[in-house]
Amino acid sequence: MLNPSKADNKENDTTMDRVESITESWGYNSVLVCNLFAYIESKSDKLLKVNDPFGPKNEEAIDWSINFARRFPQNTSTELKVVCAWGTKGHPHCRKIIDRLKEMDAELWCLGLNGDGSPRHPKPQGRKLTEKNFKPYFA
Repeated sequence: MLNPSKADNKENDTTMDRVESITESWGYNSVLVCNLFAYIESKSDKLLKVNDPFGPKNEEAIDWSINFARRFPQNTSTELKVVCAWGTKGHPHCRKIIDRLKEMDAELWCLGLNGDGSPRHPKPQGRKLTEKNFKPYFA
């Protein structure tokens, strides 16, 4: 997704509630969330006003997450699926992360596409996400 909010390992926010609900309803037993930005801010438009919203180790954390998921295949259904879900507030940094994920042979998926071709965020207003929305993401 795009940016971490105030949710943590003890308390979810509405986005993480939605992610967990989707994960369970589609029959998956786990989800590991990574964000393109490391800076904690629930208002995505404020991110670009921050000096370094990516943080010095965010790409390393994403690499670690992909490698962690691969080391524990019981947590994945068949192939490891990386779901891109940053919504319309993407950033040129997205391309760099997508290229890195492709180098790692990650299978990219999305929850549907927005009008501009960006991957839908899991919390669209007024839309129900079903498995038919879940499709490969060709960025």
